[in-house]
Amino acid sequence: MKLSKEEAMLLESDPQAFLIKAYISAFPKASIRHISEALSIPKTKVHRCLSGTPFGTANGTAKPLQPKGKIAERGTPFGTANGTVPTAQEQEKKEARPTTKMRETFNEFYMQVTGESFYWSAKEMQALKDIYAKIEFSLKSKHRGYGTEDILAAFPGLLQCISDPWILQHLSPAIISSKYNEIISSYRTRRIAPRTATEAKQENLSQLAQMRKAIEDGIK
Repeated sequence: MKLSKEEAMLLESDPQAFLIKAYISAFPKASIRHISEALSIPKTKVHRCLSGTPFGTANGTAKPLQPKGKIAERGTPFGTANGTVPTAQEQEKKEARPTTKMRETFNEFYMQVTGESFYWSAKEMQALKDIYAKIEFSLKSKHRGYGTEDILAAFPGLLQCISDPWILQHLSPAIISSKYNEIISSYRTRRIAPRTATEAKQENLSQLAQMRKAIEDGIK
């Protein structure tokens, strides 16, 4: 028996499909179960062939290969979503973020205390956000204004409240955030305790000496 071109291609590409087609031609009323048992071919394969999709797809063609791995983003040399440089408006919005202002304030304070520039990491930036939330909570609990401007205005005061030599020696947003309650408690204790002018002066001199020693120890 001479095979047609289509049958020859089917025999080469899918021998089981060819056998099923040939069996159906000889026994058109045979059931899927009968064909499966007679040819030792799975029922699912027989069913696909009878439904006209021998390769398991809607149109009988092979399934397209899916690309492996993550498709690389193109056209984003500057790391933005659309590959463009941030606009002036976007830059202004970024600079107006509360954490940006707090970062500038902390940089100035750190420079005053240590005489050095502070290196910012993702951990420290997150700590700055945590401090923002804690100041907001403190202002709310005192029934005071707790808007962005109020929080930014309170942040320098928080830094000035720090008197613990250890905190000053290990000064960072992460340390301030972890010691936030202690800093506030210490400040309230000092403010409530009655002091004479001489005692206040001596305390200020003592704090200055402790701060200087902490800085010197940190440099060593």
